[in-house]
Amino acid sequence: EWKWRDAFVELTYTHSSASIVGNHYARAHVNFKIVRRWNMYFWRDFFIMGSTTLFELSVFSLDPAENYNDRLNITAALMLTLAAMNYVVQSSLPPVSYLTL
Repeated sequence: EWKWRDAFVELTYTHSSASIVGNHYARAHVNFKIVRRWNMYFWRDFFIMGSTTLFELSVFSLDPAENYNDRLNITAALMLTLAAMNYVVQSSLPPVSYLTL
């Protein structure tokens, strides 16, 4: 899920004017960069939820006067599908950096 990029340690000393008594002190800066692997999240979350949302837009092709109940049923069913899919994906799959079926 995470990928280490760069890590380095920088050792320096403080300036004597930074101390009340004029002493030098050792200072260590530890810098590292961690990058999240985004491919898994794109295919698992964005692509599937985005395509389901696009299916939901199909209700606008139905006549609103004749198919009012069908439009509401399709919208409600796809909204429940999104909520259920998100719940199942987040609770049952481990956070791994590759796709699982």
